Amino acid sequence: MNHETLSKIIALIRYANAMGKLSDGLRSDIYLLEKEIKTMLKRRWTHIMIHHSATEDGKTVSWQAIRRYHMAEKGWRDIGYHFGIELINDHREILVGRNLGEDGAHCMGMNDKAVGICFVGNFDETPVPEDQWKTGILFVKSLCLELDIPITCVVPHRDYAPKTCPGKLFDMDLFRKNLQKF
Repeated sequence: MNHETLSKIIALIRYANAMGKLSDGLRSDIYLLEKEIKTMLKRRWTHIMIHHSATEDGKTVSWQAIRRYHMAEKGWRDIGYHFGIELINDHREILVGRNLGEDGAHCMGMNDKAVGICFVGNFDETPVPEDQWKTGILFVKSLCLELDIPITCVVPHRDYAPKTCPGKLFDMDLFRKNLQKF
């Protein structure tokens, strides 16, 4: 059963419960079933994969430009990443790409296993800005906890493709050490 089907089952269960269509005895069983389905959905992701956009980050939203590129140039139905971290005006924001119920399109062989997170910037040329680094640490740590993914499974794209991604100046060992501190 895929994620979408399980999500629909949960929605139907909630609807039936809200409409008072379930007996009291069945409600506790339904609660346990919903909890088990949610657990099954969480087990789907085994890794978090870190990327960089290899483009300069500015104060305007380039997340949409990445989305347009992926759709128009690559022919994908949406942006390939699940999340992005970008400078918007004067602060870092977490931007949503694909829903966690969908496979990514960020790394062949890992799209159905790894949540793809893109740090907007080119870290072959410049180090990761401190505020983006800290935002990334907090966000990735929260995903690790929520999705039950070990810190050792937070990986760079370069481990799975002949690229430097997330950049030569992105220190993955230090990133994982920082994740352990929180």
